[in-house]
Amino acid sequence: GTETIDEAIRTLGIGPERHVLDIGAGIGGPARYLAARAGCRVTAVELQPALHKTAVALTKRCGLARLVRHVNGDIMTVPLAPQEFDAMVSWLLFVHIPERLPLLARMRAALKPGGQVYVEDFFERGPLTESEWNDLRVQVYAQALPRLKEWGTHFRDAGFVDVEIIDM
Repeated sequence: GTETIDEAIRTLGIGPERHVLDIGAGIGGPARYLAARAGCRVTAVELQPALHKTAVALTKRCGLARLVRHVNGDIMTVPLAPQEFDAMVSWLLFVHIPERLPLLARMRAALKPGGQVYVEDFFERGPLTESEWNDLRVQVYAQALPRLKEWGTHFRDAGFVDVEIIDM
């Protein structure tokens, strides 16, 4: 829902002067909402071509193509200029990424000094049964599920400071 995107806007202070990177953008709903609600520019990166194509069409249909740029590709290889973005957002992407440190380091390099990141994702609250892991792999395409404390460690290891982890 839009409540989580509104929370990202409030938390990161996103406004018209900001350039936001949306990683794992899917069909672009959060990117369009960010642009329409906050007036910011958004670069939305999505790996899957079919989702990307749908995102581009929907963004044009909504009249937001001047604010939202869709990029089809792997976030690890798409061109990102150093210190290009004021903020980065992601919803339910990291569950698909087994090796987070290279991605987080890439994100850190693309952020301007003082840039902020807002991520909502799954974490492992306690030991999962094989059946639960299987459901995550099959239904969610989960590759890895860190514990809550590991999230902070991953971000700090990538050079982020003032890391705040909240169990929502």
